[in-house]
Amino acid sequence: MRLPWGESTAARYAHGIIVVSEELRSYFLRTYGRETVYIPNAPASYPKSDANFSYGNSLGLEQGRYLLFLGRLVPEKRPDLLIEAFQALKPSGWKLVFAGGVSDTRLYVSKLLNAIASDPNVVFAGELWGTQLAEIVRGAGLFVLPSDVEGLPLAMLEAMREGVPVVASNIPPHQQLVGETRGVLFQAGNLNSCIQRLDWAIAHPQKMRVMADKAQEYVKLNYNWDRIAAENIKLYEALSSSSKNSIVSKRKEFAIKRN
Repeated sequence: MRLPWGESTAARYAHGIIVVSEELRSYFLRTYGRETVYIPNAPASYPKSDANFSYGNSLGLEQGRYLLFLGRLVPEKRPDLLIEAFQALKPSGWKLVFAGGVSDTRLYVSKLLNAIASDPNVVFAGELWGTQLAEIVRGAGLFVLPSDVEGLPLAMLEAMREGVPVVASNIPPHQQLVGETRGVLFQAGNLNSCIQRLDWAIAHPQKMRVMADKAQEYVKLNYNWDRIAAENIKLYEALSSSSKNSIVSKRKEFAIKRN
C-alpha cells in the first residue's frame, strides 16, 4: 500500500516529477493527468577486468559463449521463462548464467534451482560486484532480459555501454532502448517467441555485433552523465525560479489585502 500511496501523493503535490522512461511519462499522464519531465539515468562505468577471464573460467564459462541474465531474481523479470527457453533450445556449446540477488523471493528462487538442478549448462553466480561483475558482463555472448515489467533497466544499459549484444522482451522501456536496430526483441511472456529470437541471435553473431555497436554508440550519446546532470540542474533552476516568483506574488497579494 505504501508505494501506490507515495506515487499518488507525488503526482498530486510535487512541484516537478522526473521519470526515467517515455513509458513512465505516458503512465503518469494517463493515470493522474500529470505532466512529468523525462530525464533518464545513465549506466555505471565498470572497472577494468581480468583479460585472462580467470573468474569466468572458474565458473566453467567460455568468453562469448554464454547468455547472461543480470538482475534480481524476481518473478516480474521472468528468469523462469529464460530457463525454459534455454533448456528447450539447448544451444551447442553455450551456457546460461544468472547473476543477481534475492529480494524476498526465496521460495521462487528455490523453484528455479530445482528446475536446473540436473543441468550443468545453467550457472547461478549469485550477486557480483566490481571486477568480477565487469568480467562476466564483458565476456557474455548475449545479454538477455525477459522482464514483464521494467522502468529503465540499468543492467541492460550497462551491457549496451560495454558493447554486449542484447535480446529482450518487447515491453515499452526495452523498445525505447533497443528499437529495431540495436538488438533483438521477442514477445513478452511468450516462450516460443523467446526461443525463436534466441536461436536467431545465436546463429547470427555478425549481425548481432553490428547491432551491439549501434547500441553502444546510442547509449554514449543519449545516456551520459554530463547531459543528464545538465538537464537535472536546468529543471531544478526552473522550479526554484518558479517558486521564488510564486512567493513574491503571494507577498504582494498579502500586502495589498493589508492595505
